[in-house]
Amino acid sequence: MLRNEVRASTTLSVSEVYQSFQGEGLLSGTPSLFIRLQGCNIRCSWCDQKSSLEFKSKDLKTIDELLDMASGLKHIVITGGEPMAHSGLPALVRTLLKKGHTVQIETNGTLWQDGLESLSNLFITCSPKPVVNWTVHPKVLDSLFELKFVVDKELTLDVLLREDFRPHLDFKTTLQPEGNKEEFFQKAWEIAKKLSEIGYSVRVLPQLHKILGFS
Repeated sequence: MLRNEVRASTTLSVSEVYQSFQGEGLLSGTPSLFIRLQGCNIRCSWCDQKSSLEFKSKDLKTIDELLDMASGLKHIVITGGEPMAHSGLPALVRTLLKKGHTVQIETNGTLWQDGLESLSNLFITCSPKPVVNWTVHPKVLDSLFELKFVVDKELTLDVLLREDFRPHLDFKTTLQPEGNKEEFFQKAWEIAKKLSEIGYSVRVLPQLHKILGFS
């Protein structure tokens, strides 16, 4: 279920804002402020944030209000929902960067917002989803910091070896076992080993915050 429309708004609809450390991917362990935006354009069966899926004005925040909330933590993670579905995203990112923050956007990769190209200290983490056949917008791939694949029953070696993903199989790609389940750690290991045998490199990383009992 892929919707092409991008939410237009002068404010941002926020599901929640909270402090924790980044528990996933290459920036695991980084103390962060998480800004979770409300609304996602796709539906994944194992989504653990179903309350943030519907597009609704749950809690409208101005950029200035979010900037005030970001005071005290250098690294800001903008997640969702789907951040790229919000037209106010580029303005929020530019404001945070101007104030000296680093910004990480966690996206499913299906949408793009112009104005994010080549921004310093912006880290785009893309987690392609099987519900849309792992479709990723070309501009997301062009600006990528990290590809993060959830290892579940559907992910296969052939998905990672797609032509658009191959250039990123150089430690910019992480495999994250769904739910930290042992069976998916084993599957991740097998995929990583096969990739290594043909000259590619990926990392297998857990959801660290769940292991340690953080939100």
